[in-house]
Amino acid sequence: MAILDFGDMGAFIELNGSIIIGSGGSKVLVSGVQDFKKDHFYFKSFFDSSYLQYAPERITIWEKKDLLKLLHGFCVDRNFREVSNADQIFLKDLDHFKKSSLEKVVLLTRQNYERGDAGLKYQLIHRALTFKNSLPYGFWDENWGMVGATPEILCHVKEENLETHAIASTVPWSDSESLSNEKFQHEHQTVVRDIQNKLESIHHHVLIGKQKKRIFGTMVHLETPMSSYPVQSLIEVVSTLSPTAALGGYPSEAALQYLKETDYSKKYSNRYYGSSLGFVTNEEALFIVAIRNVQWSEHEVFIESGAGIVQESDPQSELEEVQLKRQSVYKHYLCV
Repeated sequence: MAILDFGDMGAFIELNGSIIIGSGGSKVLVSGVQDFKKDHFYFKSFFDSSYLQYAPERITIWEKKDLLKLLHGFCVDRNFREVSNADQIFLKDLDHFKKSSLEKVVLLTRQNYERGDAGLKYQLIHRALTFKNSLPYGFWDENWGMVGATPEILCHVKEENLETHAIASTVPWSDSESLSNEKFQHEHQTVVRDIQNKLESIHHHVLIGKQKKRIFGTMVHLETPMSSYPVQSLIEVVSTLSPTAALGGYPSEAALQYLKETDYSKKYSNRYYGSSLGFVTNEEALFIVAIRNVQWSEHEVFIESGAGIVQESDPQSELEEVQLKRQSVYKHYLCV
């Protein structure tokens, strides 16, 4: 396959160490879906259970090292100039949250950059494949696209068994000892409770592993592995879990309704950041959480980042966290 087969429409995801690439074909926004179709990609809307359903014309499976060799020649040798950001909107939304009764929400900000060269997509894919301790993924059409590498899976389902994990709380790796403090532990445990409650609500047995620290680039997260069985309906699992409290909030329904009314959501309403992208085969399905990515449209490139906000949150510390996440993504994907 020639590398240009990525084309104007495509998607990819890493599954079991190989890169699954879909190219060509068609996509449609669907709602009220009863089941996922095999050999399709699905990208869930953040605020509801509608999905971008993508049926590729071609599906190919690549070893990562071979794909990296082909992509190397498409890298864009330049930096991207910052245009604007939404940090003040983030701080305003945070201040408003402090007056609410919610336990946790995840607020977003973003940095906008000038639109780059035609080779941007290939540079992003190449760099996503080189990000360590993560799963690379991407989804695009002729008008919009997203490429990233995530530390977080929503679920991996095989033979009615489900594996997932709670990931929340983020600090620079040099400050990893601070993850034991009350604020970070509270934030993380809301995510564990959220996943457990959602899985138990659809009659799943849930097993919770031991909390540990997870290194991702220059950052460290708290992670708790979790598993569940039996999976009767994959679409019920994905629609119930996504978004978890790691990207939405807690309690889940109230937090999502709250997030729809934030100044950020009013300005940027069409959201897929933090939702779930997956690929379904006859034997298994993998859905990842779409974070740590770069997005592009016809006129701009942008990086979104979020922070879990609880009542104990300090505004300046939270702003520094989202800026740290954003800078980590920028340096890996958009710098020479």
